[in-house]
Amino acid sequence: MEIHPSYLDKFNKTDGASSDRAERLSHFMNRGIQVRDRKGGYRDATDKEIAIMLSHVPTEDLYAFRRQCEGARSFSRFFHWALKPRV
Repeated sequence: MEIHPSYLDKFNKTDGASSDRAERLSHFMNRGIQVRDRKGGYRDATDKEIAIMLSHVPTEDLYAFRRQCEGARSFSRFFHWALKPRV
């Protein structure tokens, strides 16, 4: 049994982002944001962790937030400081 190539095309992953939010999140994922690991050291955050950290930020505000992080002395430090809940 042979599978028609046009049927397989819909399962191929696209190169670009699938939505506006995914495109904006990709800028944060490519920056190598550091997070603490259980051993007390630092490691790069996974894409899933970054998406969860930014889940409460509206899509419209992600571009402005990225510009603020890029303008800071340390992208990773500002990223965590800005997302930290204020008590």
